[in-house]
Amino acid sequence: MTLEQIGKILLDMQQHDQKRDELLLKLDKRMDNLEENFAEMKAEFAEMKAEFEGIKVEFAEMKTEFAEMKTEFAEMKTEFAEMKAEFAEMKADFEGIKVDFAEIKTDFVGIKEKFSELSEETRRISGCVAVIEQVHGDKIQAIYEGFKGNLSKFDSVEKRFLSNEERLDNHTFRIINLESQVANQ
Repeated sequence: MTLEQIGKILLDMQQHDQKRDELLLKLDKRMDNLEENFAEMKAEFAEMKAEFEGIKVEFAEMKTEFAEMKTEFAEMKTEFAEMKAEFAEMKADFEGIKVDFAEIKTDFVGIKEKFSELSEETRRISGCVAVIEQVHGDKIQAIYEGFKGNLSKFDSVEKRFLSNEERLDNHTFRIINLESQVANQ
């Protein structure tokens, strides 16, 4: 081999060494980038895990709120049943009052004949009727006030229910979005 050929071989070897060194540098940079990307992904997964834990806690809270609402609805149902029973009692009382009034009307024919003798008795009966009306009027008023209170409570529960339903929709959207992000990676 000639010196010129050896020189050429050495030059080729130097060029190959230089290219190899360049490729190794590129490979090192890519490895560094991969390690950085892996660290970033690991941090993002940790954040996502924390978010899922937060969502899990929120779902637990919402489950508790729904249980409380269910209890409140059951209580309201009981209260409405009690009110229905009270209305039935009142209806029976009114039927009794109707019967009383029918009897009074029948008695009134006789009272016309004996008006001068029975005027005091008539006043007493009128007083009883007024007391009955007053007592039942107070009961009706009390039931009405209770109904208004329960209606207000129902509106409040309904607002909470709608708010929780909206929060559930928002969380569902966030979960779907996070799942699609994870799937895309």
